[in-house]
Order: sequence, then C-alpha cells, then structure tokens
Amino acid sequence: MDLDSLECIAHEAVDYALSREAKYVDARIQHEEGAGFVVSGGEVEEGGSASLTGMGVRVIVDGAWGFCSTDNGLSKLNVKERVDRAIKLARKSSERIISPVEMAATKVTHTRVKGPNSDFIPMEDFTLASILEPARECDRRVRSLRGEIQTSSLSFTVGRFIQTFANSDGSLITQAYSGFLGTIYVVASSSGVSEYYPHDFGGLGYYEKFLDDDLPVLAERIARKACQLTRSRTLQKTATFQTVVMDPHFAALWVHETLGHPLEADRLLGGRGDPQNAPWTYKVFGNKVASEFFSLLDDPSVETPAWHRYDDEGVEARKKPLITNGVIKGCIHNRETAAAFRVEPNGGARSPSYHFTPMPRMSNTYIKPGDWALDEIIEDTREGIYVVGGMTPLVDSRAYEWRISAKEAYIVAKGEVKEMLRDIILSGVTPDFLISLDAIGEDLQIAITPDCGKGSPIQMLPVGNGGPTIRGKAYVGGAE
Repeated sequence: MDLDSLECIAHEAVDYALSREAKYVDARIQHEEGAGFVVSGGEVEEGGSASLTGMGVRVIVDGAWGFCSTDNGLSKLNVKERVDRAIKLARKSSERIISPVEMAATKVTHTRVKGPNSDFIPMEDFTLASILEPARECDRRVRSLRGEIQTSSLSFTVGRFIQTFANSDGSLITQAYSGFLGTIYVVASSSGVSEYYPHDFGGLGYYEKFLDDDLPVLAERIARKACQLTRSRTLQKTATFQTVVMDPHFAALWVHETLGHPLEADRLLGGRGDPQNAPWTYKVFGNKVASEFFSLLDDPSVETPAWHRYDDEGVEARKKPLITNGVIKGCIHNRETAAAFRVEPNGGARSPSYHFTPMPRMSNTYIKPGDWALDEIIEDTREGIYVVGGMTPLVDSRAYEWRISAKEAYIVAKGEVKEMLRDIILSGVTPDFLISLDAIGEDLQIAITPDCGKGSPIQMLPVGNGGPTIRGKAYVGGAE
C-alpha cells in the first residue's frame, strides 16, 4: 500500500469520527514488513517473514476516551466500524469519568520523515537466507570453544516500518524507518558451576555490516566471558557497603529501573491519588537529588530502535532534560499528562503498535557524560568492586530500593582491576546512591532493551538506556 493511500485512509477515519460528533480524533496506521529467526545448537529453531497493516483509532466523546483497532483490512466499511466502536466505548466510559479528558495543545504538522539509513521502498532485496549464514557463523564460533559451552542461542529480527498519523487538529505525519533487534546468550558449565551470559543489541538502518562484522566477534567474546566466569569465585551472600564502579551497561540498567520509569509523567500523576505507593521522585520533584555534576536526559534522536522524530500523538520529539545539575527538572509526557502538569508536551507518547494507546515512555534515557576517563576512575579507586553489564533487576514499586545482578565483576585494589568474580549483586537506595556518586566518566554508551514492559495489558517496546562509567557506594553481595 502506497503512502498516499495510507494517508487518505487516516484522513477518512478522522473525518468520519468528527461527523459522529467526536471532540477529538486521531488515527494511526502502521505497515510493517520483517523477518526473523532463532538459531540454537547450530539449528534454526524458528524462522520466517511476515507483513501486516493495521490501524488504531482514538476518540474523545463526552469527555472520555474511546479506542479501537483493526488488522482485518482497511476498507472504508471496516474503518467506519472501528470508529463507531471507539465512539461507543467513549460514550460508555463517559458515564463513569470524574473529570473530562484534557490535552495540551501542540503544533499542527504536515510532513513525511525518513529514519536514519531508511527509505520508503519495500524489502524486496531482503531474504531470510541473507541473514541466516552470518548467524550460523556466530554459532560455529561459539561451539568451537567446546568443553565448557553447554548451549547458545541467537535471535534476530529485522524490519521496515511505516506509520501514518492523522488527527482532528489537522496534523498528518508519516514516518518510515528500518531497524534490527536481537539477543544472544551462552550457557557455560565447569566443575559444577553454570553461568548464563546474555547480550541484547539493536540498531537502525542497514543490518548487513553488523551481522557480517560485529556479531561474530560479539558472540565469541560473550562465549569466552561465560567460560571465564565458570572458573571464577563469588563472594558471600552477606552484603557489605563499599565503593562500586559501574560500567556503562550496568549503569544503563540502573538508570532504566531507578530513574527512567519514575520520571514517566503518568507514574508521577498516580502519586496524587496514592502518595504511599508513588515513585520516589514524586515527593522530591523539582528538588536537588544528586551532585551538581549529575544530569539525566531522554533523547529520541539517538539512533537506536527507540528513535522517532514525532511521537505517537503527532508531537515533535525532543531532547528532554530530566535531571539537570542534580535537580529534577522534568519528566516524560504525553499530551494528557502535559495538560495536568501545565507544561508543553515533549514528544514522549509511545506505543508498540496500533493495538495499544500511547503512554509516556522512555526513548533513549542516559546519564550525561562527565570528564573522567575510565583509567582515571579505576586508578583513583583504592578499594572496591567494578561491575560490567547488568542482568537481573529487582526494584520495589516506588523504585526506591533496588537490587541488580552483574554479568561479570572484578575486585579493584590500589587503583588496579584484579580478580574476576561471578554472581555478584549490587543493592541500594536510589536517593542515597545518587548522592554518593563522586565520578562520572566520559565513555557514554547506549544499551538496548528490546522488550521494556509497562501497562496493563503490558506493552513491550524497545528502549535505549545508558551512561558513562560511574562511581558511588552500594551494598555488594555474592552467591555463597
């Protein structure tokens, strides 16, 4: 289906809803083409390609939202049926609302946008075979280590996406981009010790160089790390409070769980009705929570699978200062939360597909880099633990207390990285750890989370999180 046709259908849905006395309407049409596979033990366990097109329609009628989606075709009759259903649901919801929906104003936009390294053509040159051979090469490299490797798996998906958005304000926006996502993991075992080492990856645009050049090297490195870990010792379960140095990928997971979600505006608004279970950021919003050299940003222009030029409500996306020089300055908004906060919307409304309504979501959330080199941070650390890569997070409902396991860890003594450790867990209290930070590195990296979940029913979508190497104080424990 060509772009003109997609835009015409979106317009028709909006016009029809307005004729049915909707106060506000938006229609999102998405067309996706993609392929993917899972390779494990040298065999393709799953593989295939698919394309789909569908539409989601939101309306405000009598002060309440109504929403309906379809992937059963975009005929005029089907579109009208979906709009009628959304209006019916809104009228039913209006019987129970406490106050009518209010949305912050935003500028009317007409544009077509290409993502980095993307175009509008179909994936005519793409075949499943073109990505299977590099995957098999990864698998061969991992299994060539033999002995300690018990199992390995590589999942990879690549796709091209087109989204057309139209609303009753007059906006008409089409975005097209291509991207890839994947996960590789290895399980190694030696002398009764088994170690699981996963790694998520993703990018925008052309995937060939990553598959041919980067992925085989990554796979071999992960396999060797897993084998090393089986021969390493751990620490006692009883945690001790000490200096910790987090590498960019561990810091990324810490940011995601303790700062990113608590600064999504709908979470903060929820605190008004239930302050006891509000995120820890609720009571300190606008206050100083960290040293002046700590800043946190959310930036949808970073070239990861979370990239977007306009959000799913047609608002131009922008870099969002969340914490500036230690002070909480802002949060991630959709148009509804922006109205409640009496601020401009900042392009933070995201949804994984036309089947869901958009909500405030992270895009690429990261700590602003400082001026410390990694070597300087290590040399300046007399005694502590250096953790590399975060794996399993556990946070309370307020994101106040956290506990995150490391993929690998090392003892730091007298300014040098020493012995490797396995099964290390860091824990702490978010505001306390923020205040303890005394070194921010210059080595910013963005890690990919392919399946960040939020909402009910849960909405899974990719985000980027990151930071440089950071140093603070936390509790450190092991598996013994």
